[in-house]
Amino acid sequence: VPICFDAKECATDTFTMRNIHEHQIKFMSDFEKQDGVSFLVIMFTGRNRLYYMRFSELEGFLERAKNGHPNYFVESKGGALVHYLEPLSRDLSGHD
Repeated sequence: VPICFDAKECATDTFTMRNIHEHQIKFMSDFEKQDGVSFLVIMFTGRNRLYYMRFSELEGFLERAKNGHPNYFVESKGGALVHYLEPLSRDLSGHD
């Protein structure tokens, strides 16, 4: 099985998508389209832990960062500036 991966490192508990460049994403996407397996190996140095991030997981994060999720944009309603109850309800219905 052909594989393509990139190793990343961060000192915090969160990994920013800004650490992944557009040319890397394109290469990994093209690689997957040719039946290869693409992934990231992320070292969280503060925790001394490695994380294997599948390309499909990465794509999901990138899509959300770019467009958000349409069901979770909050609209002002009924005088409430931050009317979060509807998206909260949708979120809770998706939890086990």
